[in-house]
Amino acid sequence: MNRTIYVLITVLAFCFATSRTFSQSSYKTAVGLGIDVGDGSTIVGPSIKHFFNEHSAFEAEVLFGNHYATVGAYYQYNRSFKEAKELKWYLGIGPDILINNRGAAFALRPMAGLDYKIKTLPLSLTFDWRPYFFIDEGVYIATARFGLGVRYAFK
Repeated sequence: MNRTIYVLITVLAFCFATSRTFSQSSYKTAVGLGIDVGDGSTIVGPSIKHFFNEHSAFEAEVLFGNHYATVGAYYQYNRSFKEAKELKWYLGIGPDILINNRGAAFALRPMAGLDYKIKTLPLSLTFDWRPYFFIDEGVYIATARFGLGVRYAFK
């Protein structure tokens, strides 16, 4: 687990060190609360999303609840709607590590969602569908999982 946290911190530090301002994006970095709901459980924790350019973003979360924790890192491809520049749709994928008192499990998480940056406030709101594809002793799929995000957006 310490190694996973070290890798996550290194990736986040790289994101901040290489960041540039992109006029096409309504924000560059947003930090806040991530919520993952569905299948009878809810997990909550810190979340960050950073745009490398107009279309490519990185999202990372560390979520806690229901006697387990998850660490996830995702690449997201983002596009704006023509008539609503503050509303973006995105597709993404990335690994999750779930940790509980019985050990750890690895999952792959694709996602499809919406990201809305409130024009008059520095807030980003996200909603996505993000099923789990557990790759452990066999394959288990949890399709009824959804993500919510409320983040403070930095230009």
